[in-house]
Formats: sequence, structure tokens, C-alpha cells
Amino acid sequence: MQILEAIEKSASQYSNPDSLLGYGIPDFAVANLLLNNVSYNDVETESFVKLFPNPFYDDLNIEFYSVDSQNVKFELYSLLGNKILFANYKLNVYSYNKIELQPDKNIASGIYILRITSDTRTYEKLIVKD
Repeated sequence: MQILEAIEKSASQYSNPDSLLGYGIPDFAVANLLLNNVSYNDVETESFVKLFPNPFYDDLNIEFYSVDSQNVKFELYSLLGNKILFANYKLNVYSYNKIELQPDKNIASGIYILRITSDTRTYEKLIVKD
């Protein structure tokens, strides 16, 4: 998808453009999601967009799209169920968020579970610590 097309699709009047405002006011956060292959229909729902790098060494980056103003919890667990990390972030309405988690550098290499809990859903991803 081209940048201009994503900006047009993100605009407030995309489905019904007129001669006064054209496609309307673009939402660049939505355009960014569209460029990252998130479906236009999914833009009205929150989505866990990306987790990288996996495997990680020091920092873990998360991209998360929120349609509501909400608190989101990020928890990292070992496969034995021990909580390694807890972080809480306040997200704004219709926001594309890039969150950087910094687990303790002394945790052992291995497989971990990242649990992301929003007001409406819980996501779980397996991640690898190098």
C-alpha cells in the first residue's frame, strides 16, 4: 500500500468524500497501521500490532493500537509461572503506542510468556530471551 492511499483511507470522510473537504481530516496513526498491514476494518478495534525483537537481549518493543483511553498491563512470566516483570501504561483514545519494556538484564536465556491485559482483552505471546 502506498503512503498516499493509506492517508486517504484513514481520513474522516473516506467512505463519502465531498467537494468541500474531499476525504476529510486524515488520522496519521491509522494510516501508519494500514501501512503495517492492519486491516481497515480492524482499526475500530484495539489490536496488538507487533512485538520485536524476538528473540530479545535487553529491550523488548511492543506496538499496540488502542481505541479507548485505558490502562494496559504488561507482565512477563517464566514458563514456571514466576512473574519477571510488571509494567502499567496509560494509553490514549485512538492511539498508536510504541512501548519499550526493559526486563532485568540478569534473567536467564529461555522462553517466556508476555501477557498484555487491556480493559477488553488479554493477549499472550511466547518470547525468547537470548
